[in-house]
Amino acid sequence: MNPVKKFLKVSAWLGRVPSLFYALLYVTLIPSFALFYWLMPPRQFYHSTIQFEQYLKRDAQTALGDLESAIKANIERINHSPKLTNGVWVCDSRYVRCSTLAYNNGQFTFMLELEYLAETNTATASFHAIDEVQFSLE
Repeated sequence: MNPVKKFLKVSAWLGRVPSLFYALLYVTLIPSFALFYWLMPPRQFYHSTIQFEQYLKRDAQTALGDLESAIKANIERINHSPKLTNGVWVCDSRYVRCSTLAYNNGQFTFMLELEYLAETNTATASFHAIDEVQFSLE
């Protein structure tokens, strides 16, 4: 049978079905899918809008806290002090902040915020540096 004739035959059959059937099917399928999604165990369904997933948001906050702690610990371990300096600028590890953890194209990124201080005999200047850090788990 010709594909066009098959299509016309199916279309004619669907045209005989009352519109109320389609409306009822639509109204029952939406809650059915919602119930199915709600009953699934955690972490079994991925959606690109991850900010709506509360348990993943908690995991991201935990990961950011761990990254922040690791960076601070490394600064203190390497310098034997909570302050990192290059002779002019001083970065205090107490002001290190990590935020905005994301995953895209096989790479994790997060924002690293550091506060630098420049101390001179007459004044103290400060500025914030915010940089995006990328890494992968390959």
